[in-house]
Amino acid sequence: MDVQIPFLNEIFIGVSLVLGILFFLRANARWQAVLSAVRHKKGFSISSLGYKKAVVNEGVAVLIYFSASVLFLFFSPVGFWIGFIAVVWGLEGIFHILHHAASSSYKVLVQDNMITVISNSVRRVRWSQITKVERANRDVMFSTKDGQPFRIDSEFIKKDEFDSFLATLKEKADEKGLYFSADFES
Repeated sequence: MDVQIPFLNEIFIGVSLVLGILFFLRANARWQAVLSAVRHKKGFSISSLGYKKAVVNEGVAVLIYFSASVLFLFFSPVGFWIGFIAVVWGLEGIFHILHHAASSSYKVLVQDNMITVISNSVRRVRWSQITKVERANRDVMFSTKDGQPFRIDSEFIKKDEFDSFLATLKEKADEKGLYFSADFES
């Protein structure tokens, strides 16, 4: 008995279009951040441990994308475009990691209006959203107005740059009139 699902091709094409749009938005945000990090020489580079974490996180995502693409490309007669987009997502992840290996573009940028952490994902917090900056368990914790903590692991930043990172944070927090409680022992 063969089950016929009405509009199955159209559903898969619609899902493929949505995934394609989401891929474009994700890739655009990631690559803009990476190119911004390459332009800004004042950022704080991530450590080898931070790079290893980024590679593992991106590697798991790539493995999932390629597994899904195999399922859709070889076992679904109507899932070709979803499988194709999954392959493209996986390849973008690999290129992202390889680009960093060639250019050291993963950084923490402390700017006048925001703090940006650029690795395999991009995390941002605006200074206007931060209420206090403190050290907790060797990490730098930013308490925000909406109650969501923003954490930067001390092992994520290179050891020789960490004290400079804290000094920059202290300077920016003093400019913004924020509570700052972080020692300079890494």
